[in-house]
Amino acid sequence: MSFAARVDARAGEALVVFNDLRGVLRELEIDARAASNNELRAEFRGDAQYEPIKVRFTFPEGCGVVAIEGLLLSLDGDPSEELRLALNFLNQELLGLKLYIQGDSERSDVVISASLLPSVDASPALHPREVQQALMALCAHKAIFASPLERVQGGHSWRFVRDAMKALK
Repeated sequence: MSFAARVDARAGEALVVFNDLRGVLRELEIDARAASNNELRAEFRGDAQYEPIKVRFTFPEGCGVVAIEGLLLSLDGDPSEELRLALNFLNQELLGLKLYIQGDSERSDVVISASLLPSVDASPALHPREVQQALMALCAHKAIFASPLERVQGGHSWRFVRDAMKALK
């Protein structure tokens, strides 16, 4: 699973945030692996009703965590126009969450990100409850939207996604 870094705001020094987040994840009993010196990866298991979600915490150079990114689904081949329409709809409707596509013509991933520190200039203090809530939101949205998005990619109407959105509200 590959990710593209999304940097929307500064969030303190990367090493401080990195260490704060590792402490929070340890407190939440989440096993996170350092994929590099500016990235943590984990598989989060929320409630039993939700599938686990693979997540990535990024620490771009000179910045801290900006978003938690999770893999919603992987696709073979190019995403359909219907899928792009469905993702645009969700991005307008879901506050605090963004969905995007990355990959190439052979394989694409649909990724969802949740802002953890939307506009913090100083070194933040991360709270376990906030991190857990963001991770639970990603798991919930994977459970709600992964199947409708796969159907849209398979040629069905994007209205399946709109129906899932109505069920969420």
